[in-house]
Amino acid sequence: MALSSFQPLAVSDSYLSQQATRLNLAANSLPEHSVRLMNSLETLEGVFDLVLIKVPKTLALLEDELIRLCTRI
Repeated sequence: MALSSFQPLAVSDSYLSQQATRLNLAANSLPEHSVRLMNSLETLEGVFDLVLIKVPKTLALLEDELIRLCTRI
């Protein structure tokens, strides 16, 4: 929520995580469009100036995320 003014893209493989983000936005009186939610199967578009990653528990998922990001930075 602290970064919502930058309209970040939040990528997650968890439906529950996305629902929690929506609830947090509503609880903080922030519009839902202030964070773009995307599932991990969608193709990333655009170029990113800054990427924050929560390191996953599995190395394979981290590798997949980094491979997908390497062409976008």
